[in-house]
Amino acid sequence: MYHKKTLQIKSGFTLIELLVVIAIIAILSIVGLTAYSGAQKGARDARRKVDIDAVVNAYEVNKTTTQYITLSNSYFASSQIPFDPLASSVIDHSRVGCGDTSAPKNNCYYCFKAVSSSVGYCDSSTDYDLNNATAFASSTAPGAAGVMVCANLEAGNPKYYCKSSAQ
Repeated sequence: MYHKKTLQIKSGFTLIELLVVIAIIAILSIVGLTAYSGAQKGARDARRKVDIDAVVNAYEVNKTTTQYITLSNSYFASSQIPFDPLASSVIDHSRVGCGDTSAPKNNCYYCFKAVSSSVGYCDSSTDYDLNNATAFASSTAPGAAGVMVCANLEAGNPKYYCKSSAQ
């Protein structure tokens, strides 16, 4: 008696093969998201630095012989006073995660400091925000040595960027 043996071909993937593929995709996703998050922080910090440079330039260009003047939207190409990329307006200090980890120095916003003050983090308890430029201008003595504008950054060391005027 002759028995015909048939060869059975299994089609599809085993459970182990599927789990290996899923694990590889998960690892690649985590690496990609981590790199993307770092790139976003770097891009926001680059914008902060450009904004600070624009504010200082606007102050220098529009300085009178006796004092710094109040900022105006018309001084900027965007037709508005720059504000932090994470904020919704110039006066929005609600977003945290920038600068020093200790409050009130971890908010994401731009500030004015007198040139005589120390370079460092924007501190909402001691520094003027860009919306309060009138108060800052009136607090600086006529013919003051200059102005310093700072921003708290998300990445880098130090986690702030300050630029002072040329005066």
